[in-house]
Amino acid sequence: TSTKQEVLDVLYANIKHAIYQPCENSLMVLLHFHLLNPIMIGKKKCKDVQFLSEVVDASLNLDGVRRSAYDPDELDEEQREREMRKRLNTTFKEFCKKVERVAKHYETNLEFDIPYYDMGFFGNPHKEMVYMQPSVNCLVNLTELPNYVITLSDVEHVHFERVSRATKNFDMTLIFKDWDVVPKTIVA
Repeated sequence: TSTKQEVLDVLYANIKHAIYQPCENSLMVLLHFHLLNPIMIGKKKCKDVQFLSEVVDASLNLDGVRRSAYDPDELDEEQREREMRKRLNTTFKEFCKKVERVAKHYETNLEFDIPYYDMGFFGNPHKEMVYMQPSVNCLVNLTELPNYVITLSDVEHVHFERVSRATKNFDMTLIFKDWDVVPKTIVA
């Protein structure tokens, strides 16, 4: 159900990639569905549907008082944040397992993919630098809008440019098996 109380139905057969990103290294835990065919959400066609929950409140200490690292209130707040992360991760993971069981019952192959944070890199697929993460089936950025999902089985060749030992920057061009699709470049 959306914020406007609209009910959204996502069919198992229409899901191309189901991605679960735990909140280990980010401020949110999320489920992302990359669809085969776009669906209407409100008045827009959408090919990506995402459900998320933020772990911590993005609040500021406005009173100007600096607290020490040994402040009991600060320690309690960090402990609550750790417990919230753990609780949200387990809740979302259990939901993923339930969805996989139901999909299997209806003879649909649906498996949640988890991006590898350690293998990620900063890249510029659109207009701003974001953290790109590979997973088993795709290359994704799910935390910044617009979301970026590239199916790795659709890619025929990856061409690297400006690669040297002296710099960390490179350009990566993805050439697809379908030659009608324009190659995509990620500046990293």
